Amino acid sequence: ERGNTPLLLGGSEFYGKSLFFPPLGVGTFPDITDGTWEKLQIADPERAAMIDQNDTYRIARALQMIQLKVKPSELKPVFDPLPGDWLMIFLTRERQDLYERINKRTFEMFESGWIEEVRNIIGTPWENFLERKKLIGYTEILRYIKKGDKQAEVQRSMIAQIQQKTRNYAKRQETFWRSYKKQLTEQRKENLSIVEISLSRGMDQKQVQEELERFLSQ
Repeated sequence: ERGNTPLLLGGSEFYGKSLFFPPLGVGTFPDITDGTWEKLQIADPERAAMIDQNDTYRIARALQMIQLKVKPSELKPVFDPLPGDWLMIFLTRERQDLYERINKRTFEMFESGWIEEVRNIIGTPWENFLERKKLIGYTEILRYIKKGDKQAEVQRSMIAQIQQKTRNYAKRQETFWRSYKKQLTEQRKENLSIVEISLSRGMDQKQVQEELERFLSQ
């Protein structure tokens, strides 16, 4: 409204996606305490086929919709973006480069006092929050502290587990992006430009800056 151009930085791609495919209001979700993939398979096999059997969050969400008499597989995203021209820049890295950076960053987080950070959380309301959210790394460190086994091999095993979970999460982010990009390109809107920049190929903020300047000069 002030005539400025907003710049949105991720974070979670779910937030970015909501600007183009607004969430569908389906009411207040009831609690699901005994949701299983098998129950979803019976109620909505099409949606069940799209969800990993260990993805308890999405399984529960689908079963919540079913309780509200909404069939999850029939909820199709509707392209309804905010008005104006859009430039979307997706930064990527080649898989090996990405995994090496994740492994290195995990070590750096431990060297910066990650275990001590989690130890200071124990006994506070944040401990229950972390137990419920099961954030990568925090769950493993809480378990490590409470077990009290300080052997170097145990710590190395914990670090390797956190690295693996983080790599898996990064891979899911890439899968999400491919699906999201496909949904966007299918719209074939002239006011939406999508650019992918691989930081592993010598590209850096200079190319990002060039893309932004080209967009803003139109």
